[in-house]
Amino acid sequence: MSPWQIWIDTGGTFTDCLALDPAGTLRRAKVLSSSALRAVVAEVESADTLRIAEEWGAAPGVVDGLELRVLGADAAPARIASYDPASGRMRLERGMDGVHAGASVEVRSPEEAPILAARLVTGTAHGAPLPPLAMRLATTRGTNALLNRSRCIADRGGASRGSDRHRRRSLTDI
Repeated sequence: MSPWQIWIDTGGTFTDCLALDPAGTLRRAKVLSSSALRAVVAEVESADTLRIAEEWGAAPGVVDGLELRVLGADAAPARIASYDPASGRMRLERGMDGVHAGASVEVRSPEEAPILAARLVTGTAHGAPLPPLAMRLATTRGTNALLNRSRCIADRGGASRGSDRHRRRSLTDI
């Protein structure tokens, strides 16, 4: 059987992943480049059990052991004990303050975004070894920084000399 084929593009905001599994099925995932997944709390069943609505499509066990934070709240994060994607039920290792139905939450991974994306498409639990795979990784993270640096140099007159018209033309040529 051939290994997984994975292609990942990490940008400033999102990391996109396409994968071809060993059987030839195409899979995809999109995560925040900060190694996080966003969701909304649909229901608070108890202090340590939530139902969430998410679009990441994680297999059972993939986010177990990761950290859950309530966005916009000062509450301490809680570790995810288990998550059942079929029901949306998430059990936490302890209760969490500041969580309510409708709250935006974030599941944070200590691994880099491409690894989190690879775990999502392969269905590999956090901490477990990834299956054999061939990965191609690209990034556009530095593009905006380079464009902004070029713009600053041109605005100071360091990259091009002459009229403003000439400076604007030089920026489009970069």
